[in-house]
Amino acid sequence: SPTVAYAFRAALKDSAWRVRMVAARALGRREDRLSVEALLEALDDSSHSVRNSSVHALANLGDLALPHLLAAAAGKDTQRRPLVMRVLGMYLGEDFHKPVDVLACAPPERRASMTEELKIAVRRRNTPNVE
Repeated sequence: SPTVAYAFRAALKDSAWRVRMVAARALGRREDRLSVEALLEALDDSSHSVRNSSVHALANLGDLALPHLLAAAAGKDTQRRPLVMRVLGMYLGEDFHKPVDVLACAPPERRASMTEELKIAVRRRNTPNVE
């Protein structure tokens, strides 16, 4: 329900790291855009446990989180990018480890085009081959 999702998103702002960690885990099972945005913000949490739970939650949300993750990977937020790259690696799997690693090390002026190439590759992977 929207009320439950709202409560979990609000819990991400709680002063107790354990409450925030549980909220992040719960949001990883909620398939809504606002949960993705809240989890992306939680990647900046002061607690390692909350950040780690947010990484796993975003990876669990998969395709719903993918556009947001790719935008964050191409962005200028250098503090959040390593965690975003970790989520992408977890979600996309072994076939995409090298492109994700290359994107992680890419200079800012190349990130946007590399992100677009990665989106195309992911779309190809997710589209069944029809012969």
